[in-house]
Amino acid sequence: MGWSPSGSSDARYRQWVGLLVGVLLLANPLVVGVTDVGDPDRYRYEAIQVASPDGTVDVPAGIDVREREILCLQTPPTRACMVERAIIERGGITYDGLPRQILTADYTYVYDEIDGTDRFYRVTTTETSTGEIDYSHERVANQQVLRSVATPLQRAPRGVQTAIESGSYVTSDPLEAAETLVRTEQGYYVVHATEVHETSGERLLVVRALQWVAGAVGVFLIYRSGVRAGRRG
Repeated sequence: MGWSPSGSSDARYRQWVGLLVGVLLLANPLVVGVTDVGDPDRYRYEAIQVASPDGTVDVPAGIDVREREILCLQTPPTRACMVERAIIERGGITYDGLPRQILTADYTYVYDEIDGTDRFYRVTTTETSTGEIDYSHERVANQQVLRSVATPLQRAPRGVQTAIESGSYVTSDPLEAAETLVRTEQGYYVVHATEVHETSGERLLVVRALQWVAGAVGVFLIYRSGVRAGRRG
């Protein structure tokens, strides 16, 4: 029989389909990792208001605000927080001959609640004429501190924006920006994990095994399509 354009076209079509399916199957572990398709883990986040627009702080019980520049918004307070608050109550301390560099810290502000009033302080160090170091705190307006530290809503990660705008957000990966301050026109919010479901053991292994089996099938289809193309060539 003579040459069959239809048969050749069908074979080439099947070759390209096999190649495309093979590439998709081979890439499936990467696709799953990026898009979270098939990921059994679940994290539910909700937006919690922790301060009003005027800077009045009201952090609900059990909620942490983890801002590196602000100390003492975590629960329970850290050792550094208790030391700073003790120095505030004392009105400052003086170190004799201690280099100022030793007193440096990652945080800039200290939060304290005195007589039911929440306040922020900036850590200050001053070297005296005798070489001593005065370590004290300067009162800073709440709104000034919160506004300078908080991330504007439009610059926050997409998941955080969704949680604040709609009240909640569900994902299969932890939000890195959770519990950090976000500034909105309505006040200051943090996104807090209210439900965490992390899969481990047999179910997780089965999901991963299926991903890599699909990848192996993809390699086979790509190889077979390439061999067929080579024969025709």
